[in-house]
Amino acid sequence: MSRAFSRSLPALSMLLLALGGCTGAPGTNPDTNPGTDPGLRPQADAEPGTAWQGDRSTTTGRTELTARTGEDWTRLWVQAGIPAPVSLPDDRMAVALFLGPRTGAGYAVSLDPATVQDGTVVVPYHESVPGPDDPGGAQPTSPFAVRLIAAGPQPVRFVLAP
Repeated sequence: MSRAFSRSLPALSMLLLALGGCTGAPGTNPDTNPGTDPGLRPQADAEPGTAWQGDRSTTTGRTELTARTGEDWTRLWVQAGIPAPVSLPDDRMAVALFLGPRTGAGYAVSLDPATVQDGTVVVPYHESVPGPDDPGGAQPTSPFAVRLIAAGPQPVRFVLAP
């Protein structure tokens, strides 16, 4: 072993250890547990593996997306800034709503189950906004939600739920 290499080996080992720590809490490495990226959480009221929420996306404004193909699915997750948690099932399509940048913590969006009305897929959504007394941070957020629904050719419309 060369002398220069043996001197840099401890530094390389420390770097690899540090990079290994960047995958999130133990058991949240997306390579070993798909769908558990630290920037992503399952939507509580949905069937596991069908709906996700996140606080930070790469969108610069409100964006509504529908993914019917694997390519669309990949592009959707590029907007989220994280890898897709699962492959898009053949019998499903995805709907996603990105709210765009917000000034602090406490903002969120969730998607309800879709319905078909007059030939259009209607996706109700809820937007959470922090109240004046809510503890918030100065850390900007960009909330988003993604949900798998039955595949179909109909147009999609997002509607703020009452």
